[in-house]
Amino acid sequence: MMRAFNSFYAGSGMKGGAFLSRGFGDARDRAAVVRNASKRSLRPELLELLREQNEMGPGAGLRKAAVDRLARGNAAMVITGQQVGLFLGPLYTLYKAASAVAIAKALTAETSVDCVPLFWLQTEDHDFPEIAGCTVPVDLEPQNHPTSLLQLRLRDSVDPIDERRSIGDRKLGAEVRSLIDQLEQSLEGLPHLGETIDCLRSNYREGIAPGEAFAGVLNALFAEHGLLVLNPRCRAVAKLASPIVARALTDAESIDALLKARGDALREAGFSEQIEPRPGSPLCFFHLEETQGARHRLTQGKEPDSFVAPGLEHPVDKATLLEIHAKDPLRFSTSALLRPLVQDSLFPTAVYVGGPAEVNYFAQLEPLYRAFEVLMPLIAERAHARLVPHRIRRLLAKLGLRAGQLELPHDQLLQALNLERPEDPSRPLQPPPGAAWSAELDERLAKYTDEMQQVDPSLAKAATRLRASLERGLAKLQRKHQRSTVERDQVLRARLDRLTSFLRPHGEPQERVLSFPAFAARVGMRELVQQIFSAIEPVLPDNDSPPVAPGLHEIDL
Repeated sequence: MMRAFNSFYAGSGMKGGAFLSRGFGDARDRAAVVRNASKRSLRPELLELLREQNEMGPGAGLRKAAVDRLARGNAAMVITGQQVGLFLGPLYTLYKAASAVAIAKALTAETSVDCVPLFWLQTEDHDFPEIAGCTVPVDLEPQNHPTSLLQLRLRDSVDPIDERRSIGDRKLGAEVRSLIDQLEQSLEGLPHLGETIDCLRSNYREGIAPGEAFAGVLNALFAEHGLLVLNPRCRAVAKLASPIVARALTDAESIDALLKARGDALREAGFSEQIEPRPGSPLCFFHLEETQGARHRLTQGKEPDSFVAPGLEHPVDKATLLEIHAKDPLRFSTSALLRPLVQDSLFPTAVYVGGPAEVNYFAQLEPLYRAFEVLMPLIAERAHARLVPHRIRRLLAKLGLRAGQLELPHDQLLQALNLERPEDPSRPLQPPPGAAWSAELDERLAKYTDEMQQVDPSLAKAATRLRASLERGLAKLQRKHQRSTVERDQVLRARLDRLTSFLRPHGEPQERVLSFPAFAARVGMRELVQQIFSAIEPVLPDNDSPPVAPGLHEIDL
């Protein structure tokens, strides 16, 4: 089985180190990368865009100060990013943002170079179904009732073009109001529900772009931490990114060869490609007819220097595409393999913070960074966490379980609770433990009755009556024992279902399924973020260990 690539250990002497030019594990290497990044300055138009996109909402003063520091120069950046899911999508969005802020702070202290965190909103993507829903845990009481998971989902547009339209070019519909109302009703009674709902209502409004709403809530949560946000789906970024996109179009064949060679090397070393490249693709999408039109991936045509895409009646030659791009660069948008090159060509990126999948595909990108002459940043994996409210912690204690045991296969988990999983639910209940000695007592009573018959028939009748009475009493006791055992198992199973729904929903890690509103409504938005920071405080390594403490952080709320 092919292994995923762990880029933490690049440059560490481990087998994977050959696939990245630098890693996070050496303090001198970190300092060198941070200082080299700080020598780069931001273009004035990019600084102006950052000011414009960060001037409103909670924490605007701190974000303005961060842009001012970038404008003065001698500053590096720690960048992360994510698709703009409904109500911030899964919890790992918070962990990405918090990791970027925490690592920027730690690097600033370590190197004396100002490091500014930024969240890149991935609004170029067109996969609306992937960002249109969120899952919120509700109805945590009574204790024996399974945790309910409220599924909230935006309706998709009836316009077929919207299916391929960039998220940054779409608007929220009127149904977002009813989703927030439904969320408020489901979380009624939680102490900080008001501020959470107010925040969602003030940002998620009809006619607002999903990325703008997402950025507003992120700003509110990280108002005290100077986290910048950038929505790249705009003319200013498209113009600044045009040299990278034009190069991708011009050198599509050589880029394809580099990716193929790197893929072969990864497989030979026992690793797998995180993203399978499309042969001949220039790593960008073309928006048909207009900037807000359907977005389709360009692939190599049959004729030399020609490209095709769904929706195009005829192949388009490279020269024509370059001419369109020169006139309107917003007609093009990046793929997952091209976006990091654009990002790091625009910003003085010292560190990129990503999820496991993102971290892995940087192993594919290292040859492209060299070919495009873009400085590749250090790569750090985001923090991983599990939120455990006090009620859930108490329930775990009652069952004698640790939260991590919920990741065990179901049969092993039942064994840990001394429960058996019947193969056939209709199978008759097994005799209780007392059945063996009950049979033995019946046998002795029968023998005693026979002996009494020989001594005195009247005594035998009394012994027979006693035997019948004892049999009825024992049968009643056995039925009560069986009923109590079943009830006990049902309670345990209900409690286990509740824990699983909360800590391992749909069989997935909590951070990949559940969204933040219920937790913020329980403890407060500021407190939730503070608890995350307290748990993931990074210790910058000097021995090839990850920058954030290894393993999964459990956060008691």
